[in-house]
Amino acid sequence: LEEKGIATPDIEKEELLHLTHELEVHQVELELQNEELRRAKAELETSRNEFFDLYESAPVAYVTLNEKGIVEKVNEAAQRMLGDYQEILPGSVFLSWVYPADISEYGALLERLSTHRVSEPVELRVKGKRVAPLHVFVEASIKIDPGTGTKNWLLALVDITSRKRVERELQELTRELELRVRDRTAELQRRTDQLARLSSELTLAEQRERRRIVEVLHDHVQQLMVGAKMGLELVIPDIRD
Repeated sequence: LEEKGIATPDIEKEELLHLTHELEVHQVELELQNEELRRAKAELETSRNEFFDLYESAPVAYVTLNEKGIVEKVNEAAQRMLGDYQEILPGSVFLSWVYPADISEYGALLERLSTHRVSEPVELRVKGKRVAPLHVFVEASIKIDPGTGTKNWLLALVDITSRKRVERELQELTRELELRVRDRTAELQRRTDQLARLSSELTLAEQRERRRIVEVLHDHVQQLMVGAKMGLELVIPDIRD
């Protein structure tokens, strides 16, 4: 202080040395804290880079929206999935990728997240390919800034178009099998009815034939036997004579 021409306070030299020692201790502590902060910053930077790499290279499509539904971040998988319709960039409205028939389901998903902080996954159709819609399985979460209260929607999109196509093919195959089984059942029923009718007709024919035989036996054979008996009775006396 004397070298710099600064008036020294009216304190004892020992006390001044003690204060100087405390300042040196505080300086060392600050340097240690600064070193710790630099190390923490480096670790955060490394973690951020790792997270960014993971976010970008993840096979699942990720889209981050602000509370107005504007795209803030989108990874490469989402670009590949949705980019055939139009390039999805930060600042675009994600709603434009949702098919009109599924907009209400998309809005209900965000409403449930706002109210309950959690929501069951949903299936939506989005405009990915120009020829046909993409069917995606959407898992969503909400992130709220504790300081400002602003919301962010985090969407994970899984392409299930192939699964839906297989389901449709299975449904069509099932309907075809059901039609075949119904036609086959109808044919079997028709044949069963035909056999039952033939059986009934056979039974009636058998009954008619039995009645006819009975009538023949009663009306003709019986008369012949009576006539033969009477003839024998007439002939036998002559034979005895």
